[in-house]
Amino acid sequence: MHKRTLSVGLFPALGQRFLRRYHRSFVDSTTGVAIIACSNGRPAGFVLGVLDPEAHRLETVRRHGLGLGVVGVSAILLRPALLIRFGRTRLRSYLRVLWRQLRPRQRSGTAGLHAHAAVLSHIAVEDSARGLGIGAMLVDAVTEAARDAGTRTVQTSTVDRASFYESLGWTVSGAGRTFDGATEHRLTRSVSVDGAR
Repeated sequence: MHKRTLSVGLFPALGQRFLRRYHRSFVDSTTGVAIIACSNGRPAGFVLGVLDPEAHRLETVRRHGLGLGVVGVSAILLRPALLIRFGRTRLRSYLRVLWRQLRPRQRSGTAGLHAHAAVLSHIAVEDSARGLGIGAMLVDAVTEAARDAGTRTVQTSTVDRASFYESLGWTVSGAGRTFDGATEHRLTRSVSVDGAR
């Protein structure tokens, strides 16, 4: 479903083996959110998010980094066009992230769920299930998980669905470019810890 409905970016091009491992990193994470919505007994959509991006990143590197790296690099090396795309658009940025992960540093005592905005990373709904409110329910599920964790803000970014998020109470907070040069809208949603949204 990810590869079919979310074709933007590099990860879908890395193939199903990579996507399975990538999704597993959310399922296994202590701060991850991974929810599947079903319609008529079949998967109709999913959402992936994180409640503490820094903790999730560190946990993913520790628990899944080697497996993701091996599968991802194998997929890139087997496809010359993908290798060129990766080198041109992402290699420098990935090396910077890797360098930051390898450098020892202290985490402050206040870091954690309350110090970070939650992030809605990916959401997908099958074409056959559009218009049923599944996307809105999945977005609300991540928002509720953030509220339950005591996080006051949820962030996301999208290339072509800003109006969908705005219809659910999100606010465009900026814009930028994806690695591949597309315009990306950043959105935020405040979450009241008393349950009111």
